[in-house]
Amino acid sequence: MKPPGAPRMRWRLWLLAAGLLPMLGQCDGAWAKYCSAVNGHNCEAALPPPGGKSDMQVFAEKHASSPSQDEGTAAQPPALAVEKPKVRLPGYHSGDVLNACWKPEQLIGTGAERRIVSDRIEPSNRQPLMSSPVAELPALPASLHGSIRGVDTGGKKIIALTFDFCEKLDEITGYDGNIIDYLRSRAIPATLFLGGKWMKDHHDRTLQLIADPLFQLGNHGWTHGNLRVMHGQAAGDQIEFTQTEYESLRGELMQKSCIKGTNPETVPKEMTAFRFPFGVCDTQSLEMANSLGLAAIQWDVVSGDPARLQTAGYIARTVLNHVKPGSIVVMHGNGRGWHTAAALAQLIPELQKRGYSFVSVDKLLKSGKPIVEDSCYELKPGDNARYDRLFGNGTGDPSATLR
Repeated sequence: MKPPGAPRMRWRLWLLAAGLLPMLGQCDGAWAKYCSAVNGHNCEAALPPPGGKSDMQVFAEKHASSPSQDEGTAAQPPALAVEKPKVRLPGYHSGDVLNACWKPEQLIGTGAERRIVSDRIEPSNRQPLMSSPVAELPALPASLHGSIRGVDTGGKKIIALTFDFCEKLDEITGYDGNIIDYLRSRAIPATLFLGGKWMKDHHDRTLQLIADPLFQLGNHGWTHGNLRVMHGQAAGDQIEFTQTEYESLRGELMQKSCIKGTNPETVPKEMTAFRFPFGVCDTQSLEMANSLGLAAIQWDVVSGDPARLQTAGYIARTVLNHVKPGSIVVMHGNGRGWHTAAALAQLIPELQKRGYSFVSVDKLLKSGKPIVEDSCYELKPGDNARYDRLFGNGTGDPSATLR
């Protein structure tokens, strides 16, 4: 119970001191290891409330000029001005596959799509329809072997915004259209790490994302398996099943009559980047991903967007306080990011004022010397050691094999 008259921060500290809420104050800092474990990358955060229409849908209907706002966003802090961009619905890539196959109104997200629901554990959800990926990636350059945390750009102010779309076997997570719509409205490139089962359960949205040259798509494991616990065939399936699902959906897109007159070669044939579920790996799983031709992309800036009590302003300030040239920022687009789109409406204009521009991970890696470590961690080596005990294999499948 909130003590009478205590301001919000004092209330949180009171709860901490009382031992009633040991995690809450750590989430305040956005950098806390336990907060990251429970809220940052584990796809276990609680279900956000379903919203109504997405912001971009309201924009389209009312032709308004107002910033994107998620449900329940707190008042904006005076230190960060919220940009009010002119509405520009998707349509910025002339003659491409995306615009040939979908009308702008079909691309706009809805609040209901953010809903996260439980899913039955069925054999059809355990693997894709195709048996294995067809494409074989070229050998990964030695400079990209290991866990990539950022890029030394020599001071050039470019960064990569990344968003995780993860999903376990026993759930169907969401699609946060507010994020995608805002990025499209401003033509901001980003890299989206998609789970294989997420792609399967979000078939039409995945086709749109595949077709959109604004976004690089990366592999985030079939059912968010912890590859520090899973090994051998089980670990390989997490990676290869997801590659297979992408190839299958891309093949379906290439069969659509709407692509006639477009250049389908602009649609990548395969994904070339991989993000370890939970942000954890070991030597064996790192070598496995790299041997398949996939660059293992970690991060150096944690947004903290899955923490319920974070405000949009706090997320924006957290990123602004830690970003630097060549940074990789991690956020979430599967309905488990709280106020992420609203934070972007503050964060992106401010970064642009500071001289930053945005690129995909692939382009960032080509813009300097990758910063590579031999282990995967949040902020310092070993800070995610407890994840194996907390989350086990991480897939939501009690019968999953570990090898």
